[in-house]
Amino acid sequence: MRRMLPLLLLVAACDSNAPNVSDAPFTYRTDQAESASGVTDLGAGRLLVWGSVEGRPRPADGTNAYPAVLRVDGDGLSAPLVYRAAGFGSAAGAVAHLGGSVALLSTHYGEFDGQNQRGPSGVRLVVFSAVGTPRVIYSHEGVHAASADALRPAADGGYYVLEDGAQGGLVRLDASGRERWRFRAGAPGGGTASNVPFPIAFDVGADGTAYVLLHPSGSADVQLAEVDPDGALRRSIRLQLGDDALLTYPAVVRAQATGATALVLTYVPGTALRAVRLTRLSTHGATASALPSLTGSVRALLPGDDGSIYLARQTESGSFGPTTVYVERYAAPPAGTPAAPELLGTFGREGRFNSAGALALLSDGRLAAAGGIGPRGVSGEGGDDFDLHVAFYRR
Repeated sequence: MRRMLPLLLLVAACDSNAPNVSDAPFTYRTDQAESASGVTDLGAGRLLVWGSVEGRPRPADGTNAYPAVLRVDGDGLSAPLVYRAAGFGSAAGAVAHLGGSVALLSTHYGEFDGQNQRGPSGVRLVVFSAVGTPRVIYSHEGVHAASADALRPAADGGYYVLEDGAQGGLVRLDASGRERWRFRAGAPGGGTASNVPFPIAFDVGADGTAYVLLHPSGSADVQLAEVDPDGALRRSIRLQLGDDALLTYPAVVRAQATGATALVLTYVPGTALRAVRLTRLSTHGATASALPSLTGSVRALLPGDDGSIYLARQTESGSFGPTTVYVERYAAPPAGTPAAPELLGTFGREGRFNSAGALALLSDGRLAAAGGIGPRGVSGEGGDDFDLHVAFYRR
């Protein structure tokens, strides 16, 4: 498994209402490999992007790497801030604070020797001061972050962290990293530990209510748990997916003014092209929409404000051939009809090794996609240079 160095990147985005606006993509390039795994809009023309930067030794294959932070504004790129104390790992979310400090969540695995990971896994929440000094405020051994978007800010300056593993769950921290409470889902129907649901995605509402998407092991079902601000389960909505196979990645939860909505993708096993269904599981019920049969794999998924969805779909040419990423919008379909795709554009140059793992709706009306682009085709597991890439699309 390829492991890459956690990266945090502040990038100045263009205001589409300003004069001389350019939708040109942004690329962070060094002689090592970089890739973005998450992006969020900070408003006022700024984005927060987290991802990975290559470590050593060379040749680079994305396995052994160290945490780092970079800032980008209108004046350019700052020198990278490297955090080495926790060892190798991958980024799992980031939060920017007033005053210039930034919190970075990462999962650390230990050294990868080419076949085996040497060292226990663990989660770290590191706060970098405005001058770049790192300080670990929370750590938990034996778990890993449940997704690449497993961190949310709390209204009081604290955090919510979504952890996977037997001792994981949704953790509420104060601003100093002290644990206030931990929510763990029990086995449905009083079942055994073998089918205790594991978390996939989450979000937090303005009132502090958390919504956690769960998947019981060995089951085709999903659950959307509503957790009150004190960490107690308020209610849980369960959806049985029948014979469909669940695609646990990507999945997304978005809190709304009343309740929350989760998006999950399922496909019909055995079909030559994946017959994909999109299910909206909300605190008010569940609805399913059919998507056209898709080639390749969906790498990122995002709900729109008008009931539409956005996705990044990646196709490959052969076993180790170049990849093409299509960024698409699907309008909310009438009941009983499949959603129709609208191609917004491709991600990076076609015929290269490209991957977009995150999407974000921007306050200026655009869509941002973040991931990595390869300069040329490679064979096997690497040895080439990949660059972090953020592209913008009109919607």
